[in-house]
Amino acid sequence: MRENLLALLVLLTLGSLIYSDSQAVVGSEPTPEKKAQRIVSLSPSNTEILYALGAKEQIVGVTSYCDYPPEAAYKEQIGSFYNPDIEKVIALDPDVVLANSTLQLQVIRQLARAGVPVMPVKTENLDEMYMSINKIARVIGREEEGRELSAKMDDYRHEAKEILAKYPEKRDVFIEVWDKPILTVGSESYLNGLIKEAGGNNLAGAVKQDYFSWDLEKIYAANPDVYLRLRGTDMGSTADKLPGKLKELDAVKNGHVVTVFGDWLVRPGPRSFAALPSLIKAIYEEKGIDK
Repeated sequence: MRENLLALLVLLTLGSLIYSDSQAVVGSEPTPEKKAQRIVSLSPSNTEILYALGAKEQIVGVTSYCDYPPEAAYKEQIGSFYNPDIEKVIALDPDVVLANSTLQLQVIRQLARAGVPVMPVKTENLDEMYMSINKIARVIGREEEGRELSAKMDDYRHEAKEILAKYPEKRDVFIEVWDKPILTVGSESYLNGLIKEAGGNNLAGAVKQDYFSWDLEKIYAANPDVYLRLRGTDMGSTADKLPGKLKELDAVKNGHVVTVFGDWLVRPGPRSFAALPSLIKAIYEEKGIDK
């Protein structure tokens, strides 16, 4: 499992280099008269969006990684995120397949060659999340639900801004998404936008990449106010405590090391917006989160 997670991070780093197409449906797009009623989701994020849009009855296939909401795990499974069973997807006769636009390029090509309508979904920042939700909602005939979901996400962001009014000073945050080697996130990561929304300054945010390694020298030079560690089902630190080599960081000496449990941060979706108030507490009150 650990090797698979590391492979994911490598793919995330390379993903933006191999695919930058639009979110148009590749193949025959469902028409306004015939909205997609049979949907296959090839990523956990897309599955969560579909459920949030109230489209659970339209889902006919998901990957083995799609486990939220819990009932999603009982849908027909078509293989893993990395290696879906193309023949099984085709056999499900979907009206549309929702795929990750950066990590599933080969799958998108295979399905398009087979004549299966497949929509690359891009959710690498907060604005793209809105666009993706609206695009999915239109294709599956749930435009009103899409507008309602976007409005709900706006409400979460507004609530976060009201909470942040109590904390006028931004805090410098180092985000550790993997521990061996230490990996963090830059401006191209969805996590960077969430940290900003929660009032934090991502110390690696000036780097125009998504996931990459930072050595000890850079971490000490940045000297964060808060050291934020992710521990989720998709990726995250595995050690219970930080290694001793980081003990001289101000964040460590001041007790500002926070561990965030769960997959809601590494899976772009409505849950990330809902958790913004908790993320603010993690940054400003050093309270770990278990979602």
